[in-house]
Amino acid sequence: MAQEFDFVIVGGGTAGCLLASRLANAPSEPSIALLEGGSDINKPEYRRTADRFTTVGQPGLSYDYVSTPQEHASNRQIPQIRGRGLGGSSAVNFQVWSLGAREEFDAWADIAGDETWGFDSVIARVKKLENLHLDELTPEWTEYVQPDSKYHGFSGPIDVCIGPVERETKSFIDAGVDLGHNRNLDPNNGNPIGFSLNPTSSFKGLRTTSASAFLGTTTPANLTVFTNSRVVKIIFSGDSAIGVLTSDGSQINAKKEVILSAGALDTPRLLLLSGVGPKSDLEALGIKVVKDLDGVGKGLADHPMIGPVIPRDHVFDDTESGFFTLFATNMNSQSRGFVKLASADPDDPPLIDPKYLGHPFDVVTLKEALREALKLIQTPTMKDHFVKPILAPKSDSDHDLLEFIQGNVAGLWHPSCSVRMGKSETDGSCVGGDLKVHGIKGLRVADVSVTSILPSGREDTHFQDPQIVAYVIGQVAADKIMGKYGL
Repeated sequence: MAQEFDFVIVGGGTAGCLLASRLANAPSEPSIALLEGGSDINKPEYRRTADRFTTVGQPGLSYDYVSTPQEHASNRQIPQIRGRGLGGSSAVNFQVWSLGAREEFDAWADIAGDETWGFDSVIARVKKLENLHLDELTPEWTEYVQPDSKYHGFSGPIDVCIGPVERETKSFIDAGVDLGHNRNLDPNNGNPIGFSLNPTSSFKGLRTTSASAFLGTTTPANLTVFTNSRVVKIIFSGDSAIGVLTSDGSQINAKKEVILSAGALDTPRLLLLSGVGPKSDLEALGIKVVKDLDGVGKGLADHPMIGPVIPRDHVFDDTESGFFTLFATNMNSQSRGFVKLASADPDDPPLIDPKYLGHPFDVVTLKEALREALKLIQTPTMKDHFVKPILAPKSDSDHDLLEFIQGNVAGLWHPSCSVRMGKSETDGSCVGGDLKVHGIKGLRVADVSVTSILPSGREDTHFQDPQIVAYVIGQVAADKIMGKYGL
């Protein structure tokens, strides 16, 4: 017999855990089901900050998807890693706490026709989420970091800190200034341009995940968390979503809404498996069409990255890597790909084609970024830290740079825009500013697949990471749902 809840959330990742907690703690105490395909990984052994670059490689903590052969990248199949388990990708990412540019959020709001997605609205939500600790920032860093309280929160549920800092970081920032770049004292103030020291989603040696921040060790009685529960289909009655089916044949029904928070690869996949997507593609696989929605799975975007690997010049111990990797990344990639079904079998992985280097802008940008990175490691400030690179272009000529990029480019594992937001389905979008799927009742999407623009970052000591955007999407989803139902 099917279990029934007021709301069914598919995906216990970055947005999903936040959304489940917010709804479950509403005054009216609605019943919430949170279904996660992975296990409960909200444990200290998985959250050590020292392991932040290797957690993703631990068995069972990620969905090890790969892309289709990339036409412009030597036909290589490039990994497409996504977090698996409570907390999702917030549990396996590199912990970068980066917001992006004011202009991009304002453009997103224009595309959606909803000011909720503009920068001023977004930063207000970020301040409620963030608990920025400056305890671990030592005095010698004050000339490099000066967070502006106008853009930061200091009492939210997500612990964020600046530091501890790798020994080469200060030299890296100084080298950027030597090359004419500005020093950015607060890259999360809406202007991310420049060399900076970025906050990380951690505190006192432990990673902050969506699960640790919002589920904790106990959950409200009205929130039921199902782990190892992979959803394979949305159940419809006419044009209304009424529940989901899991891989073991269980049915979980929703009295009010089904919310997909499965991420930019699995949310479009689930919509397609359920009959929501381009009619011709669905019919070709023998899938009954519930809603002909052409944009589902289209517009997939990611940040392509490339970088030289250079041995450090000093003796290292067990706490250090012997290598330094400097990544050149295109924060505003123009290449757009897709997520499609390989078959109607939910056990088959999706076809993922980010089309890395598919747009000429991306090729030109990465060449210039890589050329600048090579200049950076040759500055007097930096070159004493390293010996000759072991993985780098033969020279900085256009030919050698392109050859190196095509043979080594990878993604930053930031898939976005595959169920993108817009005003109506006539503009190619899949959801509105309220996150409701066009033409379907009782179905929303709350993850980074809805972004209208690939979230960017800045040139600095770390990567851009879209986890803040994912948290904001979960926060907005909760606000809109609670407002609609008076929760």
